[in-house]
Amino acid sequence: MRSPRPASGFTLISMLIGLVIGLLSIAAMLVLYQTLISTSHQVNAQARIDGQLATSSLASQQQLQQAGFGVASAAAGTDLIVLSDAALMGGKLSGTAVTSYAATVSGNAVIWGYNPTGASAASDPSAYVCEGLVITGNSATSSSDLDSTGLTWLAPVSCGNAAQWQSLTWQAHQLASTRSIGTASNFQLAPATCWPYGQTTAISSLQVSYYLKAQSTAAASGVASASTAASAQFDAIPVFSVCLPNFNL
Repeated sequence: MRSPRPASGFTLISMLIGLVIGLLSIAAMLVLYQTLISTSHQVNAQARIDGQLATSSLASQQQLQQAGFGVASAAAGTDLIVLSDAALMGGKLSGTAVTSYAATVSGNAVIWGYNPTGASAASDPSAYVCEGLVITGNSATSSSDLDSTGLTWLAPVSCGNAAQWQSLTWQAHQLASTRSIGTASNFQLAPATCWPYGQTTAISSLQVSYYLKAQSTAAASGVASASTAASAQFDAIPVFSVCLPNFNL
């Protein structure tokens, strides 16, 4: 007759092995959870950046198309001004105005004028207003600067013409932060054969383009070495270009 087998149970070694396996499983799940959370934050942040860039581009194009509206013989230098080294402080705008618009010019601010009563039968000359777009904080480095600076809309304000930009008090509204548009974006104004929105025939007028990166000499001229071809091609593609039909050349 066989003797009964001794009772069996968990040993200390088996418990320790189970504990180690459990800890490894928990650690793996924590790493996976952290990765998912990090990816989610990155996707959300990129979505916000893309959204800001898209909405600011659309808003800028809509506002720019008003340049020169209701103004007889609208002219660059009077009803349209490009500024380089523009800065906005306490509602006052500073910078250097471009003096000649016979060729392509660039800067970080565009100021324009128009008369909203121009479509009425009895236009009011005193209704002339100035409006603008300015890119601030191109040298931003800190996180706070990246969020507080960027593409800014200067709301319409009564004026005599756009050349009075320096004496006006502007109401500024941020359209996109520097975090969204980068630290080297700029505007470019050039004489061009372009197609105004809604028209099927080309006109000779001025065209405003908006770039996220300042164009290099090679990119502007269409010449680039093999090592810089990719960046030059990127530089040469604007976020948007707006034809200004009220500035006939």
